[in-house]
Amino acid sequence: MDAFTTADAITEDLSKQEKFLPDSKLGQDAKGWEAVKAEVLSSGGMFEHAKVVSWEDWKRIDQAEIERGQKAGGKEREKFVRREDMLAVLGVGGKGDQRRK
Repeated sequence: MDAFTTADAITEDLSKQEKFLPDSKLGQDAKGWEAVKAEVLSSGGMFEHAKVVSWEDWKRIDQAEIERGQKAGGKEREKFVRREDMLAVLGVGGKGDQRRK
């Protein structure tokens, strides 16, 4: 199983509104996405401030990493290390936020 297979399974479950995240040790039924949200929020996560990228946005970031790799001596890609740099490819985050909302 690779990341694409995993992502496909997740999006399929979400589109069907499948419930997931059961706690079989406690005999609890699956709670689904709302349980994930509650878990993140209760742990002090910054879920409400998360920046989500679309598939098209991801492809733009991917292309930028490929171009960075070519400039860095013919590598397959040069991954972004900082989230801010990745989002800058999309024009997100600063005064010049160019991404459609």
